[in-house]
Amino acid sequence: MIPCLHPSPARLSDGDLPQWSEADIAHALDADRFRLGDGRHARQAASCLLRPEPGDWVLLMQGRRALYVMAVLERGTSTAQLAVPGADTVQLAAQALELVAGQRLGLGCLGDVDITSAHGTVALQARHLLSHASETQVQTARHWVAQVEQALVQASALLHLQAEQGLVTAKADLKLDAERISLG
Repeated sequence: MIPCLHPSPARLSDGDLPQWSEADIAHALDADRFRLGDGRHARQAASCLLRPEPGDWVLLMQGRRALYVMAVLERGTSTAQLAVPGADTVQLAAQALELVAGQRLGLGCLGDVDITSAHGTVALQARHLLSHASETQVQTARHWVAQVEQALVQASALLHLQAEQGLVTAKADLKLDAERISLG
């Protein structure tokens, strides 16, 4: 263990004001605890949403319980992570919410992802739209409309189309090719 170069100030009494200071983050000890460049240890305050990283210059407050990182004053890295210490769930609530990225927006999850629009529309717009399911893909709708220039459906085992009424029309040619064709 590295000895403290500057011992932590004594705990505050009820009448004392908090003591403020600045320091740099030397190492992350875990998700919300850090060793400072001067050897002291500090915890990330719940209100400090920008997770401190080694190299950051931070504002500290000595509280009754611990030394807290209250804010990141200068960023030492080009990556930023928003985190709420001790929270299992973080919810953003507003009338409108936008996430905007100049190059890439990534959403990742080890569990389930739900996108719900109870009374509105979910619109996906892209130059290329790719969808992949490693096991099952299910689509359920009252109406399904697809308008494409070319459509290709390829099934390696079985292709089953079933309807109460069916209609296949082609403007020029309609070709059915198989070893055996059964109608009726």
